Amino acid sequence: MEGGDAAGRPRDRERNEIDPLTCLGTRAAVLRALEHVGSGETPPALLAVFSLDGFEEYEALFGRLAGRTLLVKLAARLSEALSPHGSCFRPRRDEFAALIESTVEVAAPVLDAAVAGLGERASSVAISAAWGAVALPSEAADPRSALRVADARLSANPARRTRERRISPPRDT
Repeated sequence: MEGGDAAGRPRDRERNEIDPLTCLGTRAAVLRALEHVGSGETPPALLAVFSLDGFEEYEALFGRLAGRTLLVKLAARLSEALSPHGSCFRPRRDEFAALIESTVEVAAPVLDAAVAGLGERASSVAISAAWGAVALPSEAADPRSALRVADARLSANPARRTRERRISPPRDT
């Protein structure tokens, strides 16, 4: 029964690590991949987290099915942009992540290609990718720290902060 249960279905852990829509790894898969970075088993790497600005408007205008279709298309583009230098993931609904196995200097053009691949224009809606990145292992000691730093850098993007203020509920004081 290697690779699944008696009915041939993936085990829970495997099922939780693959996004059924895009077939990319989930947040759990990102964390698992990060466990090996900098351990001597792998070269230095860059973890980038991307958030799709404009995706909610796209989905509101064209519908959920069109939004899902777009996510699949963008996942394929991201995967192509990263190949053979890294892996891509879909940790959250409108977010992607990339683990680029290289130094920051070498990873920069791959990151540029990834950002370009996550762009789309349809009718009056433009999709673009805000992003944050962290160099590994030099800027983060463990997988959760790496995601926290990349997420913080994503949130520090001025366009991203404006969007979050617009959609965040008011805080209790």
